[in-house]
Amino acid sequence: PGVERCGDIDYLRARVPPPDDPERARAVEALRDEAAELFLRADIDPSAAVLAEYDALRRRAEALEYPPLLAQIEGDHGYLLAQADDFEGGVERLRHSYFAARSLGDDGQSFISGARLVFVLSDLASRPEEALRFAEHVEAEIERAGTDFDRAKLTTNVGLAQHAAGDYKAAEQSLAQALELWQATVEAPHIQLANTELNYGRTLLLLDRLDDAKPHLERGLAMLTELLGETHPDIALALDQLGQLANKRGDLEEAENLFRRGLEIRQATLAPTNSKLLYSHVNIGRVAYSRGDAEGALAAWEQGLALAKGSLDDSHPELARAETNVGVALRALGRLDEAEVHYRRALEIYERSLGLEHGDTVIAQYNLGNLLTQRDDYVEARAVQEAAIATWEKTLGPDSEMIAHGSLALTFTLVGLEDYAAAHEQAARALRVLTGLAVDKPALRLQAESLLASCELELDQRALARDRAERVLAEFADMEADLDGVSKRRLAQLRLDLADLLPRSERARSAELREQVRKQFPAMLDDD
Repeated sequence: PGVERCGDIDYLRARVPPPDDPERARAVEALRDEAAELFLRADIDPSAAVLAEYDALRRRAEALEYPPLLAQIEGDHGYLLAQADDFEGGVERLRHSYFAARSLGDDGQSFISGARLVFVLSDLASRPEEALRFAEHVEAEIERAGTDFDRAKLTTNVGLAQHAAGDYKAAEQSLAQALELWQATVEAPHIQLANTELNYGRTLLLLDRLDDAKPHLERGLAMLTELLGETHPDIALALDQLGQLANKRGDLEEAENLFRRGLEIRQATLAPTNSKLLYSHVNIGRVAYSRGDAEGALAAWEQGLALAKGSLDDSHPELARAETNVGVALRALGRLDEAEVHYRRALEIYERSLGLEHGDTVIAQYNLGNLLTQRDDYVEARAVQEAAIATWEKTLGPDSEMIAHGSLALTFTLVGLEDYAAAHEQAARALRVLTGLAVDKPALRLQAESLLASCELELDQRALARDRAERVLAEFADMEADLDGVSKRRLAQLRLDLADLLPRSERARSAELREQVRKQFPAMLDDD
């Protein structure tokens, strides 16, 4: 972000004049040219050797005694350090550059470094809340003396921070505004316009607006390819997003092809320990998992975890995500003891890096609680799940969809504890939340209804259980063909329950219900 302005000398001069001494002014201009050339080289090859050249460049700038140039070099160096995974070093230098430029009245450089710092904090260092707080200061400065270019840059990075914080609706609004600003400010193809198209498309994907996302992703990739060529690392990011689109549409072959093209580009252009390779392994693992290939997913995710351990500090959220992925694959393979180790590590990292109330932390609690239930460790599972629900109530409100997910998970745990009254209460709560959502979730509603029926049977509330089974089977009759396999089995179980609840006078109907189940799931009759 902000690459173009670091070489815009007229823009910077408008705020801070060059040295009065002509010879020193020429030396400053020459060093600016060297700094711009080094930035471009380091952006392509952020190796330790290339980045080390900034130390000599900084000393020469100090010798010229022209602080605006030093602020520019600090800002460039900080941004590149963060791109090379030295997040703390990058943040420190960007902060120094921003405040130094402000003290000098160098608005141009302070806007550049401020916008970059928002980007680094949110998109690279995974500290979006801090990024959004800092963005408020930069926004005030830009409103005072900035241009539409500055506003577009900051608005883009605010959108990225909102995206990283999980507020996708706010991110969509910010990125849509940024896209309009870029379209009015620069001519296509342009790097900032291309990246904003991609980021906007990525956010639309997470809002499940797949048809809206596709043209933005395709335009972004086309512009990047024209500007950077087909093998630049940024092309891999664009391919990742198109792969996510294909994956969401169920085109797993196309998704894998796109993800593997991205991996090939990263392997050819980045150091073997660069954390950006992690994205490729994660995505390839997701495709394998979607295919039901848990072994293939585990292999890809273990590669990603090894890379994360070698390139990220032990409190980075991406390391927690890598631990979670490995745990998910191990759980699918039935290796529950090993999965629990990874789930607990992920939760510890999230708590340390993001805090107890962050959305990712609570999801990690939820995952651990579900695993503990699967392992029949119901007492700890209940405590973990109740803590997750309490946090969601506080941060999302009592009617959030996540409350329904948490209550359903807790219902299974309470059934394991044979506390059917409490289980019934949680399933009823989940159903109330689901019924009130703007978007219908039939599979989740069916899960809640089937759990309620099971609890009513255990509580000897046979009339309630029968009425529920009759109503649910009638409601879902027309949509059964479109349900997933798990939901179809739940309907089959309701048919068996209803068959048992019917009086002797309805033996023919009872036999008919059992025959329906026999045709669909013969093994369920054997178990019954």
